[in-house]
Amino acid sequence: MSNMFWLVLELAVNLIQGIFCAYFVCGSLRIKRLANIKIIPFAVCTLLMFAVITVTSYYAYFEGIVTFLHAVTLFVFSLIFLEGTVFNKIFISLVPINAVSVGSIFASNVISYIVKKPIYEFLSESTTLRLLTVLFGNLIFFLILFVIKRITSKSTLRLKESEWLLLSFDLAISIIAYITMNYSIYSSNSLLSNFFTALCGAAIIIINITMYIVLSKFSNRYKIQMENTLLRQQVEYHADVILETKKQYDELQKVRHDFNNTVNVIRTLNTEGKGSEIEEYIQEYLKSQTVSKTMIKTGNSFVDAVINSKLSEAQQDGIKVSISAISDLKSEHNIDLCSLIGNLLDNAVRASKESSQKVIKLDIRREGESVVIAVKNTIDSSVLSKNPDLVSDKQDKKNHGYGTKIIREIAKKHSGFADFYEEDGYFCCNVMLYLGD
Repeated sequence: MSNMFWLVLELAVNLIQGIFCAYFVCGSLRIKRLANIKIIPFAVCTLLMFAVITVTSYYAYFEGIVTFLHAVTLFVFSLIFLEGTVFNKIFISLVPINAVSVGSIFASNVISYIVKKPIYEFLSESTTLRLLTVLFGNLIFFLILFVIKRITSKSTLRLKESEWLLLSFDLAISIIAYITMNYSIYSSNSLLSNFFTALCGAAIIIINITMYIVLSKFSNRYKIQMENTLLRQQVEYHADVILETKKQYDELQKVRHDFNNTVNVIRTLNTEGKGSEIEEYIQEYLKSQTVSKTMIKTGNSFVDAVINSKLSEAQQDGIKVSISAISDLKSEHNIDLCSLIGNLLDNAVRASKESSQKVIKLDIRREGESVVIAVKNTIDSSVLSKNPDLVSDKQDKKNHGYGTKIIREIAKKHSGFADFYEEDGYFCCNVMLYLGD
């Protein structure tokens, strides 16, 4: 076969591997909102990996370092374009490199054993056997990624950072093992060793996938913790509804009692012909009727109770509250709405207490068929620069630190998103939800 054919073939293989990497990485993690057209991150990842694979393929003497360079490239891409924790992105970046390594080693060793020919002989020649090896290796590469992605889609992993780190460490060690086996293959002329090397490569990838499945089962523990937290909040918000209703009833009774007394006083003054005193009394009465707290009416009594309760707490702490809300927030998803808004306001109130300005802004509006809930609170210094993943700084992490996670979970559940950012001295959270049935 001509040199031009092999050059085109190698470039095509590099492009295919870039597509496979993009397929796995972009399909395993959610694309950030900054990428409005999802095909753009996919194309960027494909071209980026194609360029890196093509350039580094000329440096065979540094094959081990080059392999991890591919993973670093995917990791940097995921930081820019994809959502998820840092440890999650490390794991996702290592999986394709692990898969391409085992695919290459398994295919070359199996074919070497079948044709009774050392690997270095047919891989260094421009023959059909080399072409078959390349195609077989890439097929295995794709199948491994496909299987892992299918597992991911069926069971969304909710692992702790230490568990993601354990998975990533396992993959990194596996890649080192593949590189070591690859060097040992070329230094050995034993066809039988090729066969056992292929089996070892297959065994390692099976171990990795099994470990991935086992940890996915363990992740149910986290899911149960989240559900328990939501149930506890549901009880709290129902208690808020009862408490808020009682407060409103008590205030209504008080207003009614005061009004009856006021009417009796005015009637007495009128009977005595003291018209000027009636006017003076009315003016004093109106001045005394100051509203003690901000009340919101969204058309949803559950949401109203939660918001009014949280805003009462804020005002008691000297926090200035600004509200803009729709009046027809009717939905069958009251538990999720209450949990979402409750967590947003809890975070805002807690942060505002430490701010010198002490201001919270709440905005609930419609955008098409979706509802946008935006909460802003003043900050004296950047929060995201110190804590980009918004990890709880409380000592009791078993019972705290779920606020931001719950917000993201609810947004995802209702086909929406949650954005956290900072602007003009405010920490901001925008949540969009689709509440259609």
